[in-house]
Amino acid sequence: MNAKEQVDIFLNREKPDVIPYTVNIRMWRMNNPDDPIWNEFFKEGLGLSCHVPTAKEIHKGVTLKKETCNVNGRVLEKTTLSTPVGDIYRIADGSWTLKYWIENEKDYEVMLYIVKNTDIVPDYDNYRMLVDEIESRTATSPVIKLQMGRSPFQKLQVELLGLENFAFHLFDYEDLVDELYKALYKNFIKKLEIVAEGPGRFIWLGENFSAETIGRERYKTKLMNVYEECAPLAHQNGKIFGVHFDGRTNACKDLIANSAFDLIESLTPPPEGDMEYKDARIAWPDKLLWCNINVSKYFMPFNELSALVKQYARDASVDGRLLAFGISEDLPANWRDSIPVVLRALKEYALE
Repeated sequence: MNAKEQVDIFLNREKPDVIPYTVNIRMWRMNNPDDPIWNEFFKEGLGLSCHVPTAKEIHKGVTLKKETCNVNGRVLEKTTLSTPVGDIYRIADGSWTLKYWIENEKDYEVMLYIVKNTDIVPDYDNYRMLVDEIESRTATSPVIKLQMGRSPFQKLQVELLGLENFAFHLFDYEDLVDELYKALYKNFIKKLEIVAEGPGRFIWLGENFSAETIGRERYKTKLMNVYEECAPLAHQNGKIFGVHFDGRTNACKDLIANSAFDLIESLTPPPEGDMEYKDARIAWPDKLLWCNINVSKYFMPFNELSALVKQYARDASVDGRLLAFGISEDLPANWRDSIPVVLRALKEYALE
């Protein structure tokens, strides 16, 4: 079986021949995707995990402008959104945001205009195009995650406000935060309906959740309610519904256990996360876990890395079921040597 077939069995809650192991497509694209070593890994069972948007947003009355700017000697990218009610802008260094979209009351007015003047339409061709590209270039079929973006409250925190503004604005601009949240929620449900009706099997929310930045009460009132609405729409269209929880989860572990999603993706043990895999499995006996091994572990002596992977498999799987591994956060610098160690360890575990 190839990796995609193993992942399909994993999603079916059945036992694959070998626990799946995947790498994020971003890391493949950034590290010479035409290098023959990648196809060697794919033939040995490594999967290529791809995030594909199958709905797109069309912003009416909004003009986008990108330019470079110099800040303290650093060349950064400034993106400006212009609307009839004003402009907002973001400054970033690659994928890292240095100045977020919303900082004051006027910015809320502009962002609310953008959200309320957004049409969401199907973009299903993306799915087929990516499958065709990967299958024509590699010795594998892609493992597709249908990218929904973040749920509304997580979008506010991670994308629009940033953690510091988010904390202050919950107090200073509570009504404006709530008004924008409701507008985002309305668009989110429209997008979900489109994605659920389209191709693919696994609907993925890129939450980047960490419990200490949300807290239990807001998890219950701003996240659990979204998951409760998402799951039935996914299930009635034959899809799995999962979330990207790569941060700390222990403070909300009981709430997570009762959340409606099927799968937790990029679950990472300490020090990045705060739950060992054995504890996560005890807390969430029925959840599918798609786990991210800490990048530092790949630099252990390889006999120790192999033993650790097997122990993780014992801790996090249920008789070899409900578990997959992935490289979802960072590709280790020694990937050429360490990826084969993990692949061999998982094959050896399957024979135990």
